[in-house]
Amino acid sequence: MRPLPRETTLSFVERLASRFGVSAADVITEFFAFGNRKSMDSLKPDGEVYFNADARARFAALSRVPQEHLHRALPAWTRFEPEGRYDTGPAVTFHSASSIEPTGGACTRCTAARTGRTEPAHLYMAAHQRLCVRHQMWLPGTQDVPDQNSGRNQLSLAQLPETVQARGRHTALLRRRENAADAYPVAQAIIATWWDAARPQETAWAQRLESLARANPAAELSPHAARDAVTYPDTVTLAGLLASPFWQHQVLADTGTHRPHVAADTPSFIHELALRLRRPWLASVLADSDSGPLIAWLQACWRSRAGERERTVSMWRVAPAYRTPASAGSNPDRPSRTEGTADKADADADADNAQGFARGLALARAFAAEHGHLCIPYRHEKDGFQLGLWLSNQRATGPQLPPERSRALSDLDPWWMGADPMRVLSIRR
Repeated sequence: MRPLPRETTLSFVERLASRFGVSAADVITEFFAFGNRKSMDSLKPDGEVYFNADARARFAALSRVPQEHLHRALPAWTRFEPEGRYDTGPAVTFHSASSIEPTGGACTRCTAARTGRTEPAHLYMAAHQRLCVRHQMWLPGTQDVPDQNSGRNQLSLAQLPETVQARGRHTALLRRRENAADAYPVAQAIIATWWDAARPQETAWAQRLESLARANPAAELSPHAARDAVTYPDTVTLAGLLASPFWQHQVLADTGTHRPHVAADTPSFIHELALRLRRPWLASVLADSDSGPLIAWLQACWRSRAGERERTVSMWRVAPAYRTPASAGSNPDRPSRTEGTADKADADADADNAQGFARGLALARAFAAEHGHLCIPYRHEKDGFQLGLWLSNQRATGPQLPPERSRALSDLDPWWMGADPMRVLSIRR
């Protein structure tokens, strides 16, 4: 049975098991002793399995495909060796979709042409691989649409030629620019905030969304997948601007020795952005924005180019509040936590963070009501809560602070982020 290029190992096992009329769980239960496998509850269709050498040899023999061919086709075939105290023989470990690189359902027509069967398959998908040019289909990622067991979530792009053409620009950008792959998630986060803003001047996206709906009358339009397909041409264009060394230097030229606090501080860059996206109204709309992934990138770019810190991947970091599902995957070279443990830890961290912010905001509201501002001394405490330190941490987060939290603080004091020095001096006097 032929593997598909970039196919997940679990997808290959699923297709292999289907030839015998059973599931992947049935095959793994039969092949592996109980001590050599985790609970089958951890096995999810959108996840991944990792085999040791004995297990790889057994599955290669079962599929009648040489191991070197499987190694070339399956990115995770030998990537992670199960560790632990196993019995002698084949061993397997499972990992969820949140702990591996982004995946998605393979184009159903391409799969049928390669295998002769209309069966679902999962592939590892980089951003530029989510579009099948041959069949003009948009392939939603597993993080966008958890149910990838059929092709009903794959969207026809027959009426969106600009999205299909953008794939060529994207691959050319990846060849030309060293940081193009890192710039794309940042551009995607920026575009997502503009999409959520729903500005009346934005008419192109509305027209594309209507065309997408007409081309897919029976499809289930996932909000994330539809947004990514509609905005893909603009995201590629913006990624090219962010990855350009010339325009990175221009950010520094615009601001000089002063860190940009609003988009208007980098007029040349914002003008070029509006020009490339063919939206002349965008420059004035963005001029006063002081939070969000665009401002975060401008500040990180300024720090890097000004020599304040070395140029590292931090320029391309997207804050959790602005990450899109497609960019939420991690490196499969380092799977560490099981699905239940990871989900619980993330949920607990989010709950603690939200509770701490709610308490700090309540105390900040009381301080603003009494003093009329949020110029809180750094060592100020209230009811055992270090309010000054808390507000300093919110300022340090800067434009990466979730937008609803930034708005809540701005409602208390418009100058909470960076107060006018003369105003601070008058307050202290």
